[in-house]
Amino acid sequence: MKSVRNKFATREQKEHMVCVGDAFNPVKSYTKADFMSPSNVAEKFNISRDAAKKLMQKAKTYDESFVLNGHRAPIIVKLSKTSGLYLHPMAIDAFQEYLQKQRI
Repeated sequence: MKSVRNKFATREQKEHMVCVGDAFNPVKSYTKADFMSPSNVAEKFNISRDAAKKLMQKAKTYDESFVLNGHRAPIIVKLSKTSGLYLHPMAIDAFQEYLQKQRI
């Protein structure tokens, strides 16, 4: 997974992105097990597994992101070179917003 420490979010980006926590009040930490696979995403949002996988690939391709503790973070991440795509545990609201945009 790429480091996102230097990707600061500007004020304009924060207005248009889903924000989770900030630099002074960071959100709780998460573990590798908290990341959601396409089948978990399909269960959570009541969509088919194939649709979840396609949406996750599309979000990864277009580099969809959200603001986590004042920094830009990708919604969809790849945990290793050989693993599949996973939904960031703090980006559930951002993914739901992305899903609503895709349905329109």
